[in-house]
This record gives sequence, C-alpha cells and structure tokens, in this order.
Amino acid sequence: MEFKKKKKTSPGLRHQISIKKNVLSKAGGLIKTLLRGKKKNSGRSTQTGNISSWHKGGGTKFSQRKLSFNFNINLYLTICVLYDPNRNVFVLLKFNLSTYKFLFVVHTMWVAMGTLLEDKNNADFLSPGFSLQLKYAPPGALVHSLLLNKKSKYSISAGTFIQVLQRTNCACKIKLPSGIIKTVALCNSVVLGVASNNKNNLCILGKAGKSRHKQRRSIVRGAAMNPVDHPHGGRTRGGRPPVTPWGKLTKGVRTRH
Repeated sequence: MEFKKKKKTSPGLRHQISIKKNVLSKAGGLIKTLLRGKKKNSGRSTQTGNISSWHKGGGTKFSQRKLSFNFNINLYLTICVLYDPNRNVFVLLKFNLSTYKFLFVVHTMWVAMGTLLEDKNNADFLSPGFSLQLKYAPPGALVHSLLLNKKSKYSISAGTFIQVLQRTNCACKIKLPSGIIKTVALCNSVVLGVASNNKNNLCILGKAGKSRHKQRRSIVRGAAMNPVDHPHGGRTRGGRPPVTPWGKLTKGVRTRH
C-alpha cells in the first residue's frame, strides 16, 4: 500500500496522511446476506441517557461484515478485497467451490484476487492465506486469525501476527502480538501470513472532523472545565495530582488486579 498525496490547501489536508485504496474493490454491498446493520448508542445508557462510555458519538452510517472463522477442508477462490468500516484491517471475499457460498475473512498480505486458497489438514504445500490447524504449522511461522474456544479471536487487527514458537505432541506454544507467550491446543485453526493493511499505524487523520466520522468525540481537558464537572476545573489547579473526573489517581496507581 502506498500513501496518498494531496494538495496542501487547508490545515486538515496539510497534516493528513492516508493510504491509497485503489487496489480495493468498491462492491461492498455485493453480498447482502453477509451484511448486517449496526445500531449506534452514542456511548449513552439506554435507560437513563447518561454518558456511560466517554468520547463516543456521531459517525457515518455503515454496515457490519460478518466474518467467518470456521475451519472446513475445502478449496476457495478469492473474489475481491474490500474495505471494512468497522475494523482497520481489510476483508477478503472468497467463494467456496464445494458449497457454492460466499464468505468474508480477514485479508492476508500478498493474497491477490483470483488466488486459490485451501483449508488444509497436512503440511505438504503451504502458502499465505491457507487455513490449517496448529499441529501442521511449522515452528517459526507467522499466522493470524486464531480462534480459541469458538469465542476469543486473536490477531485480527491490521498488520498483526502470531509466531509459532514450539510444538509438541499435545500442545503448541505461540507468541501473541502483545508479546505474551501462550500455550494452546493443536486443534485450533489459524491462517498463514500477516494480516493486511500493516501501514495503518502511520496514518494521520489531520482534523477532528475525520475522527467524528469514526464515532469519536473530542476529549476535553479537565483543567478547561468548571469545578462542578471535574476536580481539575476552575482557574487554578491547586497542586492536585492528575485524577479522573471521579477523583481517582490516574498516574502511578495500579488499576488492574
């Protein structure tokens, strides 16, 4: 992916850095059965209307793409690569050649349109985008889209990957994107390769309006509020350490058990 260059006609464009999406398909609403609407609550409680999750609100209307993480030994044909407004990674639309159904999956880097992908139960021939169980993944391989207990999903963000460290007869030791080393069962399925859009962290929105399109409200400093709204509010700070709007310390204090 390359970065897009724009004319510096305003401060919002002068600081903006975005990625070219000319290789992506624009047929986002091609398969209506794989799309579902998303209800916006603007971070407020449905009972009282009070703010329960701060810095949320606004945003454009979009549909969610239903991703598939199921492992079935089949052959697939990649149709197109699409942009998903609900996540920072691109999604891949593939066609099952045995059941004649379409699926949305996390796109893998270096997998282009028209490529044949396969869910394998052996380690004979492996290629990026192939799905397989961990017992067939070679040590040192980079994988993503790990599904544990049919609920927890690991490494589905842009540019993330899991490294296979060690494999025994009963378990496999992997290194998660956070650096945590975890031991999982060999029957869990993964996808070979690295998740796409690895330059997403280099993008700069440039202006607050693009953040509002992504349902992110602006963050107001506590010192800019009134004393009734925040402990830091008022003209003078009074030598108080940094605290939350409810008076709890925010720096140097453990908040997790």
